[in-house]
Amino acid sequence: MKKVVNFAKNVDFLSVFKYFLIFFAFFVLNKAGINQVVYPFAFAFLFALVWCDFSPYILSPLYVVSSFLSTLSLTTLLCASVTGVFLIIVYLIHSKFRKPIKVWLMAVYAVISQGLTLYYGISGGDILFPILSVVLGVFFYFSVVKFFQAIIVRGVGSKLSSSELICGGIILLALTTGMTSINIFGFEFVKLFAVLVILCSCYTFGGSASLVCAGIMGVGAMLWANQFEYCCVFLIWALISYVFKFRNKIFPIIAVVVCEVALGFCFNVYGNYTWISGIPVVVGSLIFLLIPSSSLSKISGFLSSSSDRFALKNIVNRNRDHLSRRLGELSDVFNEMNKVFRSMIKGGLSVEEAKVLLVQDIKERNCAGCPEINRCHRAKNEETISLFHKFISIAFERGRVGVLDIPPNLTSRCPRTTQLIATVNEVSDQYKKYAGVMSSLDASKILIAEQLGGISGIMKALSSEVSKNISFDVGRENKIADELNVNGIVCSDVVVYEQGLNVVNVTIIVKEEGLNVEKIEKIAGKICGCKLRVNGTTPSPHNGLIALSLATAPKFDVIFGSACRTKTGSETSGDAYSVIRIENDKFLLALCDGMGSGVRAEKASSLAMGLVENFYKAGFDSDIILSCVNKLLSIGSDDVFSALDLCVMNLRDGTADLIKLGAPCGYIKRRENIEIVEGSALPMGIVASVQPYNKKIVLGQDDYIVLCTDGISDSFMSEKDLSDYILQNSQLNPQELSESIVEKAVENCSGVALDDMSVIVAKVYRT
Repeated sequence: MKKVVNFAKNVDFLSVFKYFLIFFAFFVLNKAGINQVVYPFAFAFLFALVWCDFSPYILSPLYVVSSFLSTLSLTTLLCASVTGVFLIIVYLIHSKFRKPIKVWLMAVYAVISQGLTLYYGISGGDILFPILSVVLGVFFYFSVVKFFQAIIVRGVGSKLSSSELICGGIILLALTTGMTSINIFGFEFVKLFAVLVILCSCYTFGGSASLVCAGIMGVGAMLWANQFEYCCVFLIWALISYVFKFRNKIFPIIAVVVCEVALGFCFNVYGNYTWISGIPVVVGSLIFLLIPSSSLSKISGFLSSSSDRFALKNIVNRNRDHLSRRLGELSDVFNEMNKVFRSMIKGGLSVEEAKVLLVQDIKERNCAGCPEINRCHRAKNEETISLFHKFISIAFERGRVGVLDIPPNLTSRCPRTTQLIATVNEVSDQYKKYAGVMSSLDASKILIAEQLGGISGIMKALSSEVSKNISFDVGRENKIADELNVNGIVCSDVVVYEQGLNVVNVTIIVKEEGLNVEKIEKIAGKICGCKLRVNGTTPSPHNGLIALSLATAPKFDVIFGSACRTKTGSETSGDAYSVIRIENDKFLLALCDGMGSGVRAEKASSLAMGLVENFYKAGFDSDIILSCVNKLLSIGSDDVFSALDLCVMNLRDGTADLIKLGAPCGYIKRRENIEIVEGSALPMGIVASVQPYNKKIVLGQDDYIVLCTDGISDSFMSEKDLSDYILQNSQLNPQELSESIVEKAVENCSGVALDDMSVIVAKVYRT
């Protein structure tokens, strides 16, 4: 309970302190007069804060009191009271009817609230200055709105755009103008304010920011005093503070104080200079000294523009270079492992070598201790060995040796014919099992070696990609941020960088509420000079914000349709298909036909399709993918065959690779003709090594890619008939075209699906 009470006290204290600062700002801005005749800042600041959701019931009294204290005039009190009361009335009316006040309407209300002030000014013979005060006040109103809206909506930790920084500079100028007018017994508050801002900006943002702040405050002081001395002095302070900027903050403080004393006493810059004139500089420096370094570090994240992030961007490129080297080293490791596994492949004995060993084994098992051994293996050794070779060949070819395979001349002299037949069949079976095991082991080693080589290739490609430094574009970052904010899209930060010649990447952190992706893509694309597309979103650590990743849109995109029909009488189709986007600019169409129909074929096609999908998503090359999938299928089970039809499209350059393994023809339908893509490779899983058919084609606007299984192609009389039907079909929608092809195939078979039928149709179009 005690903690809750303390927390409430802290909140009250912060609220009181916040409104005290606002009251002080009102007081300063009421005294901020351009050449001491034009006072445009205080009323504009009031209306701007109310539009930014500050309470008018608190701000209006603060404004009235501060206005009176700034001049101690009844006329000023009356004018300020009219302004404050008018604002409260307007606010109450809008609250009652639940109508939010638009930013431009609040500006109109601000102008109307100055009616009495204009009346007094004009009646006194002054027409130009009161009107000029109102006009400049409207300009200042929009500057305050833009600056405070950025802070309130996006939070203090967000980056400010260039236009928002300019608005912040205008507010700084107005505050400095008011500070210049406050001089109590020679104690100039503008010096205290200026030295504090210059030292803080130097330590948080660097020398250039310190010089800019010094110049702005110098102009502000000049607007009141109509003198250039302050501008020169503030710039000298900024230079001195930057020159003596060290880890210890005492050095620039001493340097600035010494510089102030020298300018006042030695160079007589101010005219009449006393020791009281130097006290504000000392006080401002001491306040800076009391500010913790951690607070200055937090402030550095605020008000910083994109150009201040050069070091961060340099770190990004250094990290990419380090990552590139590490990936290259890992690629070499996997490549060496690939070589090791390939060196472990022993291979089996040749058939002739195996026969020699098996003949010797038969001789030792069957003939040892036989009374006829000398007769058979001395007198007739060549004939006996030749017969044993023949028996082994028969066992290899037919699987077993029988009684009828024993010639009469051997039967007449061999008392162990039955044992001989059993021995031949036994050693033959043992060898076949051994050869199968060795073949599987070697195939497994080849499979592992190929996968390791594939990983090595992926890492090498990643290393090459990451090794290219990212080129950041600060100018376009600021333009995008400004344009988004102007169009009502709250933008916290923008990063623009290029990879290669044709790819621009943009990351934008915007407010999630009311997100308009199309407008963001249009604005960013217009500034970057290319068409951009959002290809990913990431939640921001700041509540209500989201990070959008945009990249140069590929030249082409694709829409697709698919249609299937299960074989009549079968519960499950043996066909499987996949349409996935591998990367932002790559698309995969895949159609797999398991041999046969039903559950077994469906299992085979699904297994093959799952492997193909995952390998492509991982980034493996097509040759490695097909080789590995084929070996996995051939090792995993017997007689699992699948015809595979692939189309890998590169949407950025408009090319496609058509890859076929036992699949029927594919068709490329163009505007006036159709191209038939034939393939002659064996299906996957039949032999350990495959040579897929591969053809590269160039895609164009409104091209159609049609892939189908043999259930479709076999239903037509010939490939020409199917291609003519596709060419003459007027359907423009890929889904409708695929469905019409399946319906025609079933119609050709008298309404009966003789096999599983599947079609994928993809239409390519320019983005």
